[in-house]
Amino acid sequence: MEKNNFGERLKSLLKQQNKTQAEVAAAIGTSIPSVNRWTKGGQIEYGNLRSLADHLKVNWIWLRYGDEAVESVQQISHDESNAKDMRREYLNQIMESEARMRQAHEMADIITWEWNVLTGSVECSSNAADFFGVEDNNLPNCMLPYADMALEELLHVFGADEPHSWDFSSVTSEGIVKWFNSKAKLYFDSSNRPTKVIGICSEITERKEAEKALEKKELLLRRILESIPVGFWGTDEKGVINLTNPEAERIWGGSTFAKLEHYQTTQSWSTEDGHLLKASERPLSMAIENKQAIDPKVITIKSLDGNFKKIISYAAPIYNSHNDFLGAFEINQDVTKIDIEERKHLEDDIYTRLFLSENEYGILLIKNEKIIKANQFSKIQSGKKLSDLRHLNTLFSEETTSEIMACISSNETPKFNITGSEKSGEKQFSIYLSSLRHEADQYITVVFFETGLVAHE
Repeated sequence: MEKNNFGERLKSLLKQQNKTQAEVAAAIGTSIPSVNRWTKGGQIEYGNLRSLADHLKVNWIWLRYGDEAVESVQQISHDESNAKDMRREYLNQIMESEARMRQAHEMADIITWEWNVLTGSVECSSNAADFFGVEDNNLPNCMLPYADMALEELLHVFGADEPHSWDFSSVTSEGIVKWFNSKAKLYFDSSNRPTKVIGICSEITERKEAEKALEKKELLLRRILESIPVGFWGTDEKGVINLTNPEAERIWGGSTFAKLEHYQTTQSWSTEDGHLLKASERPLSMAIENKQAIDPKVITIKSLDGNFKKIISYAAPIYNSHNDFLGAFEINQDVTKIDIEERKHLEDDIYTRLFLSENEYGILLIKNEKIIKANQFSKIQSGKKLSDLRHLNTLFSEETTSEIMACISSNETPKFNITGSEKSGEKQFSIYLSSLRHEADQYITVVFFETGLVAHE
């Protein structure tokens, strides 16, 4: 802070005239904090300046601007009235400019500050106390945390063409934490020596609170995505995948996708007709292309780790409150284990109903051309253990076996009635075949019973 400035002159006058700040405030019709601020070099309105100078019986120009300003005014000769009027106009313009600056600070809810490189002192605009919510003698150091930096570091941080920006917090007199943003730049004298850092401060408490609330929501969303038992894929409006969760990576055997065309690195099939799905037929691609929700589909996939899985896939577009398209998401549910359990349940149900009871007929359950279940009658007829009954030719003759296999391979699904013989050719059977369709497989039930002995000539 320079010596003999406005604040120093005012304090000196009060001391010389034995006047208190309260007396001066009462005399000119202002507040004590305003007088206190003036003693520290704070801004003063033109009307208050003239009233203050009159009360202290001093020249108002000298009080505000010092000896040099008075000398400059006095040097104007009386016969140079035009120059004198111009000088007075300039002084008025300066005062008005300072008033407008102060008003602009208050309206924009900002302050300006200067940090002296040599002394380390900080001067703030007159609205700083109200801005920070503290007393005049408790203003925060706007230069923190850079006040103790070496000159080389200051040059690096504040010497760039663009102002340096940072956030800091301060506590008000009521104990409320507020957040502020500073933008400042280093300035040099005519000899290119750094002299001061000049900056502005604006309050960003609401923005900080919004950022914290958003961060909390994002963290909660991430925790939810990490824990839900379904796979999640999210994309931007161009289809670039920007969000996945662990279950999605587990289902697909990794997370190498970046764009929709990368779907072609995996394979998936429709469970309705079994055809290989194109990339454009995948639910997420369709949701982005058509910008509408896609009904849940059951598809079979080959994951990146080579495993075949069955999943339920659902996709839908994402819009904001203004109905602008933002992207899309896809939900995958792995139903592979459920499908296996359903098959097992079906087989167990058939086995319970048909194979555990004592019957006078044979029952076989065939899948993929192999016997997977057989009843006690079949065991007796074959003379083998149930565990050894895997192929039809262990029960029937080659001719009968071929005829049964031909029926199984047929695309037709009605019941077939075959007259065949056992392997030894001694007995004759009436054989019935029926197709039992399931979502994933086709089961063939073979029911046979003895109709008599084969006649030998």
